[in-house]
Amino acid sequence: MKTRNNKHFFNKTRKNKKFEKCYIFVYGALMNSCIRKKTLNSKIVIKPSILLKKFGYKRCLCVEDKQKNEIYFGIKKSSQNTDINGILIKINNQHMLNKIIKREIHYYLKKIPNQYIFTENNYITNNDKIYTFVPYLKYITRNKQINKYDNVKDYTEKVMIGYQSISDNFLKRFINTTDNFLRI
Repeated sequence: MKTRNNKHFFNKTRKNKKFEKCYIFVYGALMNSCIRKKTLNSKIVIKPSILLKKFGYKRCLCVEDKQKNEIYFGIKKSSQNTDINGILIKINNQHMLNKIIKREIHYYLKKIPNQYIFTENNYITNNDKIYTFVPYLKYITRNKQINKYDNVKDYTEKVMIGYQSISDNFLKRFINTTDNFLRI
């Protein structure tokens, strides 16, 4: 299901009596275990994963909150698409889903066909539903001067800690496949 309106997604899943387990592929602040814990307050199952290049997106530091003067990671369609490493978070209940949607106000949920996700040991099955957050176009900035944002150093450090907690190679892959990152 592709939805640009998370409230619609909220209502559709809320009306459904039986919640269907799903996975959310994350690639920014939710990589950090402290931020995940603060957001979800529950036991969280994660799996390092790669959103494959053939999905047609690249990760960038490009999501702007003008009111707060902050910038965040996002993914956007690109002819220079890359593999995007991140984690799958297993969403077991509606409460978890509601919390994560409420946090990601600059993004909408987009379904990822399973053939575009790689995990070791066939962690996901063809029946699993996988989503990711894609920024609304109105929040994507073309500004290349990312150091002007109040949160850039603290935010990127927290994200890097999350990637490094998986492995040094996972962090290196993140740095090498993120547009705008080396300008910090």
